[in-house]
This record gives sequence, structure tokens and C-alpha cells, in this order.
Amino acid sequence: MSPDEIQQAQTLMSNGELQALYDLLRPFIEQNEPNALLFYSSFTLDDWNESDEVFMQRSFSNLQQASKAGLAEASYQLAAHYLYGEDTFDLQQATHYFENAIEQHHPLAEFTYGYSLYYGLNGLTADQERGLRLLKSASSQGVEGADDVLADIKAS
Repeated sequence: MSPDEIQQAQTLMSNGELQALYDLLRPFIEQNEPNALLFYSSFTLDDWNESDEVFMQRSFSNLQQASKAGLAEASYQLAAHYLYGEDTFDLQQATHYFENAIEQHHPLAEFTYGYSLYYGLNGLTADQERGLRLLKSASSQGVEGADDVLADIKAS
């Protein structure tokens, strides 16, 4: 997808124009284009009559393909699903996808994983040194809340 097509898809998504979004994405989905798969993982249409289970399977499959193709946002979304999902919690998978996103300098992945590492949350073994590095990187990229976390760490 070109940058203009991605922007158009974002606008359609923001406006809730899901049928028009699907129409735009369809040829790219058929080509397994990573950005199209990322968008396609996040919505369904009423006339598809997808159950929650079928939607989740499609969503995960599309995110996995987009992540494998190198899309950091897809890796981040998978990591968050695996770390915070009730039915999808898998620390090993969460760590794998966080590491993928972090390798690509995804700021929210650095913040989320850095926070969990620093404090040893969500089943992770605390690693304050690496957690702090990730939090500082997220802060330098303007992630909301990162400066506050760093201030709290400094104050403690």
C-alpha cells in the first residue's frame, strides 16, 4: 500500500466507514500486503456474521502474517494480546512479539515492555537496567506517560 492509501484507510477506519475500508483493502489483502492485513485484523462487517471466535482467529492470523513481514505495529498488537488477554495470555509469545517490535524501535512496545521489565510485572523477571533503557527510549520518542514513569522511578 502506498502512503496515500494507508492514510485513506486510516481516515475510513476513523470515520467508521468499514465497508469502504474493506473495498479499499480487498486487493491488498489478496496479495497479503502487511498494512492491509493489519487494518483487516481490526474489524468485521455485520453481513459477514462472524462469530467472536472466528473473528479472533482471523485477526490473529492476519497480525501474525503482518508481523512476520516486518510490521512493528502488528508485533506490538500481538504482544499486547498475549500479555494482557484473558484467553490469550502467553508470556513466551508476548516476549517474542515485544522483542520483534522493539528491534524495530516501536515506541509503545518499548514503553509497555520496559515498564513491565522494570517492575517485574505480568510474570516477567525484573530487569531494571533494561527496563529503564527502554523507558528512556520511549520517553525520547514522546510516548505519553513515559516521562511520568521516569519521574516516579527517579523519586523512589
